[in-house]
Amino acid sequence: MTVFDLDGIIVESGRREKLWRWLARKIRIKTPRILFFLQEIIEVIFDIRPKIIKETAEAIKKFNESGHFVGLLTDRSLWSLWIFFSNNNVLSVKNFNFIQTRKSVLNRLLKKNPAFVHFLSAKKFANFEFDGVKSDIQAFQNLKKFAAENNIKELQEIFMIDDMPQILKLAEKNGFSIPF
Repeated sequence: MTVFDLDGIIVESGRREKLWRWLARKIRIKTPRILFFLQEIIEVIFDIRPKIIKETAEAIKKFNESGHFVGLLTDRSLWSLWIFFSNNNVLSVKNFNFIQTRKSVLNRLLKKNPAFVHFLSAKKFANFEFDGVKSDIQAFQNLKKFAAENNIKELQEIFMIDDMPQILKLAEKNGFSIPF
């Protein structure tokens, strides 16, 4: 199984996100959840769509076609993914077996929307939500649960692809493989 991050791996990270990450590292703070929420709302209001990295999208499709499990672990909410995937024709939720997103009040509102229910039923995939950001241990516990439920016996069979070194270190510490 290969688990991809969205921003920076599947889609290009925007300047705002890169600036915030740099600043957060310099002053050694975690990203407040409200900033993720505001970023998602602003992207919808101003119709700002991140660009898909074509090579990564092609690799995901090939993995999926070959029967290889493909996962997505992101700090974005499921609502944000719905907006993203419903407005592009390169990738869809059908390309993922495992999706893990940040909890958001927007997710709860969407679950009553018929178009969203159709979006979720496009392919059966495991969707987990976690309270904080993907560096929280709960995100990795959910991935371990998915692995156990799908007969992935060794965590080293799961490769984490992320552009943030601290996430890769945490993944390795939790028994997952990293690309270097």
